[in-house]
Amino acid sequence: MKIAIDVRMVGRFSHGIARYAYNLIRELSEIDTQNDYVLLSNNTFLNDFVSSRSNFLLKVTSLKLYGIREQIFLPRLLRKEKIDIFHTASFACPVSVGCKVVMTIHDMIHVLFQEESSVRRRIYYRYIVKKAAENSRMIITVSENSKRDIINYLNLSPEKVVVTYNAADQIFKKINENDVDKLKERFGINGKFILYVGNLKPHKNVKLLIESYHLLRRKTNLKLVIVGKKDILFQKGLNDKLLEGVVFVGEVSDELMPAFYSGADIYVSPSLYEGFGLPLIEAIACGTPVVAISTPSSDEVLDNAGYIVNENQPEELANAIDTVLSDSNLRNCLVEKGVERIKNFSWKKSAKKILEIYYEVYSENNLPQ
Repeated sequence: MKIAIDVRMVGRFSHGIARYAYNLIRELSEIDTQNDYVLLSNNTFLNDFVSSRSNFLLKVTSLKLYGIREQIFLPRLLRKEKIDIFHTASFACPVSVGCKVVMTIHDMIHVLFQEESSVRRRIYYRYIVKKAAENSRMIITVSENSKRDIINYLNLSPEKVVVTYNAADQIFKKINENDVDKLKERFGINGKFILYVGNLKPHKNVKLLIESYHLLRRKTNLKLVIVGKKDILFQKGLNDKLLEGVVFVGEVSDELMPAFYSGADIYVSPSLYEGFGLPLIEAIACGTPVVAISTPSSDEVLDNAGYIVNENQPEELANAIDTVLSDSNLRNCLVEKGVERIKNFSWKKSAKKILEIYYEVYSENNLPQ
């Protein structure tokens, strides 16, 4: 087989979908030397990756994600490369490709929180993603909750949607205190801190976390460290008093993230919706206890390895954070349960399942879309 994988989202700063794509190709390169892979990218970040793998080729294109041009020129590129299967690791996919398509849809955020997207992106999601999903041979998603949402909102057959869980990257493990201290000095973080990793879009519910932290400041001097793309308008929309003790770090490279997780006393996810929630298990992999607002995906991913908050209220979240911070037995219990829980998530296991999907799709006799 000749398989093309869209990795245009992979670069120096890795978010959830980029981590998914990178870990997938890394594990596929370990378990499959028989098939040929063409990685479609708009940068040269993966040059070193392909140079050491004889059955992997990097094809750099100027096509942007979610653009009109990809509807025309991406199918041409795939035909030129004589691709058998095209796997898009994000929502971006031409409606008509010219080969068999496997599509990873991580969540239905673009449907449930339409106000977060531009008009152009809404049109893309409503028409292009839906039609591309209908035309694809198989949909991969990252949780049972996302599978239910995809079946519901895209009106797809349950047999067409397969769950392969995300996992923590190999780099996520407990880091020694010296490296943590260097990180804290570099970013001006004094003392202990609470951590959040992610963007500041409304569904992430970060305002609730900041309000909860404001209540906690009456009894603790911990900082709240927020790692992710900065949003000046978000910060300006909050009272200066609320932001006391909050450190906005901005985006950082992947190699720094284990030190952030390891240095935190607690990781908090206030999000109202996730497809999976990679930071939850990244924190657990680094030995950090997790507190999360109850959502179908966080409940599914954490099981009993996190402290779940059932009420979306500042007081409730603040009380939960305080409980975990002040109870060492509870903290140790959560960490121990976390060690067992993350054994259920493996990129190798997911890659093997996806490779099986490639073979299944390839063996189908009907004509490609």
